[in-house]
Amino acid sequence: MYSGAGDTAMVAQRKLVMLKTLMEELELFTMQHSIYSYFKSSFLRYSELEEDLFSQLYEAVSFLNFLQTHNISTSSAPYGFWSVLPDETILHIFSYFEEKDLNTVGLLNKKYNSLAEDDQLWKRLYGTKWNRADKKKLVRELSKTKCRRSSNSSSS
Repeated sequence: MYSGAGDTAMVAQRKLVMLKTLMEELELFTMQHSIYSYFKSSFLRYSELEEDLFSQLYEAVSFLNFLQTHNISTSSAPYGFWSVLPDETILHIFSYFEEKDLNTVGLLNKKYNSLAEDDQLWKRLYGTKWNRADKKKLVRELSKTKCRRSSNSSSS
């Protein structure tokens, strides 16, 4: 199930190591020929990029290992670790959010939007049961207030 993704990750890692070796050889060559100063900023940018790529590769491999350990198909986890959490767990996490956080997380995707509209979350915030129309009206009002504040602060 994961051998294709694991193999791809290993090939990518080998290629990154080869690229790093070539860049080190090029850097050494420029130093030996007194032209390093012309390429110094490029080598620094490359070094930062290399570090980012290795970090992302490590995260991808860790995620694949997590999926394999928990016997989860890669197709059922399109959004990373969060996508394999049960709805109840996500709702529990959302229960710590304030209204602006629930509104924001609801914009991420359809699943989070549906979960963020859960009546129990809003009941906890306001102590009363809201119907969907009331919640949507509240969201619109909060959005308008936020937009007004943003335009007032940017115009001052």
